Amino acid sequence: MEADASELEGSSYWGIVVKHVLLNPTMVFLALANVFIYSLRYGVLSWAPTYLAEHHGMSLAQGIAGFSLFELAGIFGTLACGWVSDKVFRGNRSWTGITFMVGVGVFLVAYWLAPVGTPYWLLMVFLFFIGAFIYGPVMIIGLQALDMSARNVAGTAAGFTGLFGYVFGATLASTGIGWVVHEFGWSTTYGLLTISVVLTIVLLLFVLPREKKLMAHHSGLSTTK
Repeated sequence: MEADASELEGSSYWGIVVKHVLLNPTMVFLALANVFIYSLRYGVLSWAPTYLAEHHGMSLAQGIAGFSLFELAGIFGTLACGWVSDKVFRGNRSWTGITFMVGVGVFLVAYWLAPVGTPYWLLMVFLFFIGAFIYGPVMIIGLQALDMSARNVAGTAAGFTGLFGYVFGATLASTGIGWVVHEFGWSTTYGLLTISVVLTIVLLLFVLPREKKLMAHHSGLSTTK
């Protein structure tokens, strides 16, 4: 679903939005990926103090410290993700997102499977790297939506993917995870979060083949104006 110059000039704004955002499989894949990314972000972050207290016997202060460390790590993760995207993958956002999600998966599983009695500092290392790796894809999804959209609807496309993340992902992380923890326990909860990592990677793999093509196409349209 690519817009040429004549279509962009001849169609209404909402017609372009429907065709090139709402009915564009690439944007839908990005939006769905963002749901899982935000569910991971808030699922680990919001429940870190409770998990550390209930499962590992940490104090409330130690749990809150883990919460803060997770957020702090996001600063470094976002900067690192931008650098990796530009310098290592030469602007390929999908491969960058996939790489960072693999990092999330590795440290999430390590955090989940760490036995009771694991040193507090090691749990904090796991949380730090989960935060660092997850905040990269949080940033990169919006950037992909901008890069891969027709210029007339780039902001709308970024808002579309962000809306899915905030509304569905954050809700899933708060209400959904709370219910799963209550009904099935922490092991099932972190198993589902791990599945979310896998699903995010699969969705980004669907986006990958079209990324360069769409970016080049819309860049070409911009230079003809």
